[in-house]
Amino acid sequence: MTNVRDIANWFLSHDSMTHKKVQKLCYYAQAWYCALYDGSPLFSDEIQARVHGPIIPSIYPVYAGYKWSTNPKADFDASALDEKLTDVLDAVYNTYGELSGDQLESLTHSEDP
Repeated sequence: MTNVRDIANWFLSHDSMTHKKVQKLCYYAQAWYCALYDGSPLFSDEIQARVHGPIIPSIYPVYAGYKWSTNPKADFDASALDEKLTDVLDAVYNTYGELSGDQLESLTHSEDP
């Protein structure tokens, strides 16, 4: 199982983004991975439903310090991540990466859990 901070840093290695966007991309990575691999979770951290959509409390304090400004782009070495995982992360980023945190929040609110 993968560390959720590695997932967040993988996304941040592609672009700087708000903590809301980091949270939503990690949520979608978990959802896609579970859907593609027979319910196997990508990470074991809890996901909670909150007013602004799903969050992972274990990484909230790490990235929320920037409030609504952007977290800086991360210097992350993805070589330890396997190809199956990076394929999912690439697909999630290519699908949702251009959306803002607010747009992702709206999207999560429009979908069934």
